[in-house]
Amino acid sequence: MSGDLLQALESQHRELLQLVALLEREQAQLCLADPDQLVPLAEEKRDRLSRLFARRLPRVAADPARGDARDLLCARIVETAQQAKLLNLVNGRLLNARLRMASARLAALGATPAGAPVYSADGTLAAALAPAGTPA
Repeated sequence: MSGDLLQALESQHRELLQLVALLEREQAQLCLADPDQLVPLAEEKRDRLSRLFARRLPRVAADPARGDARDLLCARIVETAQQAKLLNLVNGRLLNARLRMASARLAALGATPAGAPVYSADGTLAAALAPAGTPA
């Protein structure tokens, strides 16, 4: 097998492993109450995906049953890509759940059941709810 092709496949596999590690860190942050760490992770994920998609590897017909280095590496690449896909799907679901919760909380702060706003646009307590003698 061509040494250049094997090196390209190994590089691709390393990039995918790094993407999986990044997706695992993203998932950990999504499970914590620290959304500030998600922005740099999202930027890094965008950059890593751009690099992966920019690569132009030749199509390789792999046969893991044959057992040569290229075929085994191709099988590991497919397995790692599937792992990354699953992690990204789960992370997307976690992110959507967090967004729904945040929207519900904002809606709860924005109005009482009667429809009157709880807070005004500048963040102060709405006049209708302010205790007597306190500025609204």
